[in-house]
Parts: sequence; C-alpha cells; structure tokens
Amino acid sequence: MSIAPSTSRIRSFRLSVRASPTELERWNNAAQALGHATTADWIRTLLQDAVLSHHRVGKVSHELRQLRDELGRIGNNLKQLVHAAHLGGAVACSDTL
Repeated sequence: MSIAPSTSRIRSFRLSVRASPTELERWNNAAQALGHATTADWIRTLLQDAVLSHHRVGKVSHELRQLRDELGRIGNNLKQLVHAAHLGGAVACSDTL
C-alpha cells in the first residue's frame, strides 16, 4: 500500500540563485556543518525561518552587528581587567563594571 505524498511537500516550482564557485562552496560547507542533507534544504529552512519570524534581513543584520559590537566592548573590558590582574595590581571589578 503506497502513501500519497502530502500536497504541501510536492515541489513543482524552482527558485534559481546564481553564485560564484567560492560562495557555493561556502554554502555547501555551511549546510553540511549545520546538519542539513542538502544545501537546498538549508536554504529552504533559512527562508522559512525568515517568513515565520517576520523579520527583514536588514533589521536582523543590524541587530547582530550591534550585539557583536557590544560583545567586543565587553571583551575589551575583560581584557583590561585580566591585564591589570596579571600585573599584580588590585582590580576593583565593581568600580570598572
């Protein structure tokens, strides 16, 4: 007895994206590293997540950039505290924070 495929799983349309050999290799590697069976599956997941989250890529990209900058500042503060501690000076973390 065969089970008919769900109509939501039938894919009769093709979406085409041009990529350089380097981009394609990076995408293939990223898809594999993230556990996707194919690059198409990974891209399909990314697009579906974007649709469900209702975020524009520009907004998410901007927020990620802000978070990265903030983490950089935190890392810089931590580096300064560690450097002072290694020099034998007293480190007043509460004052710094």
